[in-house]
Amino acid sequence: MKKIQYLIVLSLLPLFSLYGQTNVFYFNDMESEVAYSGGSQSTDMAYSAQYSEKLPAGSDVFTLNRFDDSSLLPELEPGESFGSFLYEVWLNDNNNGTQTYKLLLRFGDEDNSWQESDFYETAETAVGNGWEKISFDVTDIVNTNVSQGYDHITRIGIRAYNNSTFTDYYVDDISLTYTVTGGSGTAPEITQQPVSQTKNVGETATFSVTATGSEPLSYQWYRNGTAVSGATGASYTTETLDENDNGDLFYCTVSNDAGSVTSNTATLTISTGAVDWYSNDMESEVTYGGGVQSTAMARSGQYSEKFTAAGDIHTLDRFNEESRLPELQSGESYSNFVYDVWINDNNSATQTYKLLVRFGDEDNGWQESGFYETSETGMGDGWGKLSFDLTDIVNARVDEGYDHITRIGIRSYDNAGYADYFVDDVSITYEISGQSGSAPQITGQPQSQTKNVGETATFSVTATG
Repeated sequence: MKKIQYLIVLSLLPLFSLYGQTNVFYFNDMESEVAYSGGSQSTDMAYSAQYSEKLPAGSDVFTLNRFDDSSLLPELEPGESFGSFLYEVWLNDNNNGTQTYKLLLRFGDEDNSWQESDFYETAETAVGNGWEKISFDVTDIVNTNVSQGYDHITRIGIRAYNNSTFTDYYVDDISLTYTVTGGSGTAPEITQQPVSQTKNVGETATFSVTATGSEPLSYQWYRNGTAVSGATGASYTTETLDENDNGDLFYCTVSNDAGSVTSNTATLTISTGAVDWYSNDMESEVTYGGGVQSTAMARSGQYSEKFTAAGDIHTLDRFNEESRLPELQSGESYSNFVYDVWINDNNSATQTYKLLVRFGDEDNGWQESGFYETSETGMGDGWGKLSFDLTDIVNARVDEGYDHITRIGIRSYDNAGYADYFVDDVSITYEISGQSGSAPQITGQPQSQTKNVGETATFSVTATG
């Protein structure tokens, strides 16, 4: 069997590449020019319009040398590759019986004196009688040669096999199309997330994010899901804050040509300042068991409370709703839970004091905890203010299920020259920190995708909170 071979080479015209879309690299409908060296424009038969290209019989290899910009492959950005590279041609074998064909192509490197690669060929494709479209996928071949530094397709064409009764062939509507996949450079990645903050009324809050990725990086901050105008830097500072800003949520998107990433959400908590939980100026009632209202001396108003027993624990005993601790929401805790009292030791020697506190669980039959005490605090003669920070003690007991302070009071130490003591202006204040509930945190980020025109894309995110 005689094997007649044709290598048909077309000129390539690189066009502008649209990312993620099918792009035309070359097209020829044969109406104005021939595609292959050795072919001729013909009106004998055509797949479309008036002309096709006739390839004469013979055993020659038809080549066309293209060593100029018309064969230059579309430029790829860093990280990109060809997602598809497809050669398609309509062929009529002029009733010569079923034949098989391969596509052969060769690459050149303009910067290296047009050094050419070996010929690459595809698998065989069979064609029957009459006009038929054949397609050759050369994606892997093209990507491989691009990675090796080749930037031109210098030769490309069809070779026929097994043509025992060869006659003239005709080709029409040749096209070479491609898509681009991947992104330019490295997509951004957040290495330092914005942090939730607690601020007072009248202050400002600054949220920051740190990201890596190919420059330039673009930033956009969001507040409660809405883009903040002008907040396009790695950090964002709010305007002066008020109570209405409590609970606002902030996050940032960082993007570049290769993709986009969204930060975790940071929560802004506005502190309302110290809240009075209990206060007593002794003008209408005594505070402690064992004390008596006295006019002997007072820091403010007319009365103070007089202690008469040395070494006793003078406690405020309460087993009712007045002793119930302020309710906390999920994620909240007390801050600056402080007991303040003014004491006058009646010109005794310098004394030291501790504050003792006990907790109760109303829902459990008023079961009480042990006594917890603070460190000693010293005070000299005359009226002096003592402050005891109970924050850690109170938070720990709340975590254990206690919901009331049932007993709280002062114990004096080292009273070698003890005389009657007087107290005035007792107060307990607190603040609440944290935010109701748990702020959302993204655990699975949406992923960049490459799709063709006409397809759909689905983006997903997973979060906790």
